[in-house]
Amino acid sequence: MLGIEAILFDKDGTLVDFKATWGPTYQTAAGAMFGGDRTLIERVLKAGGLEDDGRFKPNSLLAASSYREIAEDWASHAPGHTAETALVLLTPLFEAGA
Repeated sequence: MLGIEAILFDKDGTLVDFKATWGPTYQTAAGAMFGGDRTLIERVLKAGGLEDDGRFKPNSLLAASSYREIAEDWASHAPGHTAETALVLLTPLFEAGA
């Protein structure tokens, strides 16, 4: 019997439709983080790499970063949040959406 020789982790759309999976997930998480402030949500998501057509720029924050890195960035836009409180809020939302 052959053993496992490799494990492939995908976040770029090779195995998973990134736009269809992470687009709604980031929208939901940003809504929770920023209290439904659509202007702020759109500004933060666009700065993170979301393009007008719903795709994500390669190597952008939202396409290529960890939950912690996203939480750190988003916390800088949300008074009252630290990177840690943002991470606690966002992690279950990211995991549920993914």
